[in-house]
Amino acid sequence: DLLTYSDLQSDAGRIPGAMQNLGSNTADRCAVLLPTGLDFIRVFCGIQAAGMVPMAVNPELPPPSLISRIKSAGCRFAVVSKPLLETIPACQSIQYLSIDALTQNGASRQVRGSPQPEDGAFLVATSGTSGENRTAMVLHRNVMASVRSSAQRLDIRDDDTLVIWVPLYHSLGLNRFVMGGIYFGRPVHLVSPGLLNLRRWLETITRVRATVTGAPDFGY
Repeated sequence: DLLTYSDLQSDAGRIPGAMQNLGSNTADRCAVLLPTGLDFIRVFCGIQAAGMVPMAVNPELPPPSLISRIKSAGCRFAVVSKPLLETIPACQSIQYLSIDALTQNGASRQVRGSPQPEDGAFLVATSGTSGENRTAMVLHRNVMASVRSSAQRLDIRDDDTLVIWVPLYHSLGLNRFVMGGIYFGRPVHLVSPGLLNLRRWLETITRVRATVTGAPDFGY
């Protein structure tokens, strides 16, 4: 599948109106429980366009852990895939939404103006290596500082192609390859994460002649 920048603007632009119709407010928090793919990027950017704060969460966590994490982060809404929507237990404080609910109910397309540097860009769970996972707020100025430094450090050029195998709920995948890919204006190829997909990751790098990729040490 292919998602152009024009398509992303159009698809994400439907989501603010849908969220308003569902009773959302600016700065509300919304969990994104979707696998790696273009729908994740559409939804994540659409939530930001609504002036809300998205939080990418690993959709493969056990349901009790999912609910605990999004509740502790203060999320009023959670966008989930159809299979997960059928199995995740109900929670009174969280409104579960399907992708169809966002794309079919957003005719108004009311996109908020440009965010301010101190506005929240997204929430991310800490690694939990020294204790329980905590939720950290990443500001728009943090995102811009990160992608600008990445562009400089990686010497991003007009002919670069990126391939990402890291999960999009991971800060590396989300910041450098989703937010960064948009900032760089370069094509990004998504490979589903997991040790079973290591060969597919390498094959994709070869097929598209990628110049930039990334992974944790155990991937290498």
